[in-house]
Amino acid sequence: MSRARPGPRHSGRIELAPEAGPGSLTFESMTPADVDDVAAIEEASFPTPYTARMFHDDLRGGQPACWWVIRHDDARGDRGRAPIVAYAGYYLRRDRAHLAKIATHPAWRRRRLGEGLLLSTLLAARGQGADSVTLEVRDGNTTAQRFYVKWGFVLLRRFEGYYEDTGEDGLILAFTGLADRRTAGWLERELAGIAIVPPG
Repeated sequence: MSRARPGPRHSGRIELAPEAGPGSLTFESMTPADVDDVAAIEEASFPTPYTARMFHDDLRGGQPACWWVIRHDDARGDRGRAPIVAYAGYYLRRDRAHLAKIATHPAWRRRRLGEGLLLSTLLAARGQGADSVTLEVRDGNTTAQRFYVKWGFVLLRRFEGYYEDTGEDGLILAFTGLADRRTAGWLERELAGIAIVPPG
């Protein structure tokens, strides 16, 4: 497997709702210093979570891995880096990306942050040359399935008994045509229209 193209170490903004007051959300590349915070969200999000060591191994370049985080700066002037409230990661091979993880901090769920994270991640993959993105979802996780279908993913195939912990089938969903300028334009417009309200 070839090493991923490095792509931009970019920083992108995601809009907060006007009623949220001052502050900002920033989408940027994950660094080793972020791993402990990411691992804590991972532990709270998945029954079989990645370990901190797995994240560190990916960031050291052992695989064609691309990891991103979203930070929330509440504009209060606190010292230090803004806290991480979401993250996502994919593995890139040629023009295909496989979305391995996507999660938000429990306090930030149901606030459209997941939508902003997904669209930002798709655009980041496009920026690194991906034309399609695949992901796995449990057959019983109908909420996640509806979320991905809403944003253009379609069912590609089913693997019976894919998840060893429950014996559930695994569904592979795919988003295609990412290299098309019209698709990118749609993603950018939708992302600009997502207004997120931070938790109280």
